[in-house]
Amino acid sequence: MNNSEKIDKWYHPVSKNVFYHTIFGGYQIYILIINLIVLIKAIKCDGLKKMPLLRINIFILSVAFFIQSILQGAPSIMYIFAYQFHLSIQIDVCSAIRLFGGTVHGIVDFIPFSLSVIRYNLIFGERNKSMIWFWFSQVILVLIRLMTGIYPSVAKSSIYIPNSSCGFVKATTDTFMIALRIFSVASEIVFPIMAFIINVIIVDKVLFNLKNTDLEIERKEQKQLFWSLSVQILLPFFCHLPSIYLMILRMLDFEDTVWHVIAVDTLNTIAYSLTVFLSIIFIDKLRIMLFPTISKYFFHYR
Repeated sequence: MNNSEKIDKWYHPVSKNVFYHTIFGGYQIYILIINLIVLIKAIKCDGLKKMPLLRINIFILSVAFFIQSILQGAPSIMYIFAYQFHLSIQIDVCSAIRLFGGTVHGIVDFIPFSLSVIRYNLIFGERNKSMIWFWFSQVILVLIRLMTGIYPSVAKSSIYIPNSSCGFVKATTDTFMIALRIFSVASEIVFPIMAFIINVIIVDKVLFNLKNTDLEIERKEQKQLFWSLSVQILLPFFCHLPSIYLMILRMLDFEDTVWHVIAVDTLNTIAYSLTVFLSIIFIDKLRIMLFPTISKYFFHYR
């Protein structure tokens, strides 16, 4: 039964939640700053224009993490601002932002997979009409993933449940929502694994083709590229596993604590702030172009 008539649509922030929102909001600002620095350096780097695939890769991931940090951090920043200036938060607006922002990171999981398929297609020359169906399927998958964050805000079966950010957020447990949650959990596990497998296949075939040649530099660059892309895939995946586990527990009505959430947020922050940066560090050419100071003082070349 919908309990909207019993809920005051304006929430007054309380002091006990300020600690968590200060930490989480700070995390999101940190993620935003790191990815903005990487993005600005990539835009200014003329040498990166000669590496179109890597350039697109860095741009897409940096922008995705940047936007994600804004959407996820907005409710916490809103909460602290409202608390400091004794204002009230409109529950429906806050709920919609929080639900949608919490879904965006799931879309980021598709990016390494999509880029891996594109790279495979370009390297092995299989440029055919099947790519149209691939992009069509990706759009459908992204829309389905987004529905996880949109559907509770518009579903007639939604009820208001307590939430530390907004006072209350909308939630529903109907069959469609359960299916969306199962898809969300599955996609956050399946697509990173598929992306990693594709990259293993690519590096294996490329190194095999270079096996009987004198192109030692090319072999080295391909290995560096493999480890760089592996960081983009595996760092978010492993750091996000506790979050996936917590998501499953919530589906089973597990009552989490603020410390559970902070631990998960800390791991996610490590992944979202360092993924693109560390992937650049693994490639000598990129590291020298984008972070020359780090290359000079922390890496030795013979």
